Amino acid sequence: MRRERNVNLSGDYQKITKINKHYIRNEIYFNSVLTPSLLARTRMHLPNLSDYQMLEDRAVYISPVLLGKPLLGKNDFSSSTKVEIINTYLKIIRDFESLPLFMQLNLVRAENFYLVDDELIHRGVLIIEDVDFTYQLTMQHLLRAISKFALDLIDKDLSLFNFKNYFRNLPNNTAIFSIDNIIEDVKEVYINDLFVEDTQFLPEEEVIVTSGFKYFNLKFVSLMLIALVLIGTTSFAMRQAIQIKAVNDMTALFKVERVEDNYLFLDESYSPSNQTISQWEWNIFLAGELISQHQSSSINTTFAQEGDYQVVLKVKDSSGNWSLPYEQTVRHKAQPAQSDELDAFGFHLAQYSEEYYQTGHKSIQVDPGQTSFYTQNILLSGQVNLGFSIKSGSEQSVELTVIGYQAGQEIIRQSIELSASRAWNNQQLRFETAPIDKLELSFSGQTEAIYLDNFSIQSNQAIQKEE
Repeated sequence: MRRERNVNLSGDYQKITKINKHYIRNEIYFNSVLTPSLLARTRMHLPNLSDYQMLEDRAVYISPVLLGKPLLGKNDFSSSTKVEIINTYLKIIRDFESLPLFMQLNLVRAENFYLVDDELIHRGVLIIEDVDFTYQLTMQHLLRAISKFALDLIDKDLSLFNFKNYFRNLPNNTAIFSIDNIIEDVKEVYINDLFVEDTQFLPEEEVIVTSGFKYFNLKFVSLMLIALVLIGTTSFAMRQAIQIKAVNDMTALFKVERVEDNYLFLDESYSPSNQTISQWEWNIFLAGELISQHQSSSINTTFAQEGDYQVVLKVKDSSGNWSLPYEQTVRHKAQPAQSDELDAFGFHLAQYSEEYYQTGHKSIQVDPGQTSFYTQNILLSGQVNLGFSIKSGSEQSVELTVIGYQAGQEIIRQSIELSASRAWNNQQLRFETAPIDKLELSFSGQTEAIYLDNFSIQSNQAIQKEE
């Protein structure tokens, strides 16, 4: 089903008023008037919030003051503290799994987390969303957001090398189906990194030599040599990391995903470890003319006409430094709408499935709770031949009742029992009728969904009805 476009609510600006030292009043003004029909398609999630109300153009709510520091931009943690923060973060966002992915993607961002008395706390946000979206989110989008949180926190910490590798590969890890999977994986990486597996030690060997030293321990000497090699390697790696850090400036970067006629531009910019990205500036050009600007981290947009669009991104860090612009050219060509023979009949009340079909790209799906659909695009008279194909997930018998109308009055009614199976079966129904301008098909007795395709309707007189 094609989703509605440009109906999502988004905040225009926010007004914050301090009530006392413990609570603040928030007012989010929206870019759309909250009409009853729009509110009917709206969901709300309010962690840590209370006393909220929806007004005509804004949402008003009370939130507690967190006497702590934002996690974003703070990176002077020890390795063990970083692992502890990641574990706490995963346990917090696990509570959001029952929410739609669109909400989760907003909730898991680093700017939503505070450190209060060295404890990671979610600050509580009000999220309002229209349930009709212009693109389909997947688990990979959520994994990419979690990966970004962890990688920004780990940064250049050499002792968390395996953690960094894990989270770098997380968005493409097809074995992840829930946050619990990540929690278990992190636990395993932590054990392998910080603990030595149990090893059976043999008694130490003593070797007699002719030098002034009577004995020396082979295992001790081996361990010392390994330690010296590791120290030398680590020192070299740290020097290289410091050199890289000194020359690795902030870099703007993004990727492009297309879903039908919508383009999703996802920010993948990089900033040095002691800085965070605080501002995004998107500019979209067509034939050298600026057509739109955006300031969010990622944008979802459509293009009104075909052509080559230049998309330019610049980002600014927390110190006020701007990156060099990064540009990609997107060639937009309108995708032709798919057509199907079923469209010619103009069936009303019919539900369609794109999973099962015999011809074209869809079929009519009739669930047990749905009984009938009809067409009124043709005029039929005399002997009528109705043909179609039928399929089901299992063997079952279905009763079909065909009803013909003329000017709203029932003219003919005829029933037939059909046999549906996993394979497509062709069916034919013939009947005589006076002129009719509406044909209704009603099904009963099915225990699970049936699928209908490859329709044909013929009669001695079949005239296309003018609209």
